[in-house]
Amino acid sequence: MKVIPKEKMKQYMKWCQNETSTVVCNCGKIVEVKLTPYFYDEEENDVYFASLCPKCGELIITKE
Repeated sequence: MKVIPKEKMKQYMKWCQNETSTVVCNCGKIVEVKLTPYFYDEEENDVYFASLCPKCGELIITKE
């Protein structure tokens, strides 16, 4: 787990301002969540995002 590189972080912060994602929470609900860049997997070149389920408050981690 690494800090997201500065240029990637800037791009994702701009993108996330107006974006939501549909995910299935562990509570079983399909929900729309706001994405927040969370960390960077250098080996896979993937950014992971953190969100909160609006139904149960569970932390949801997704990747790009």
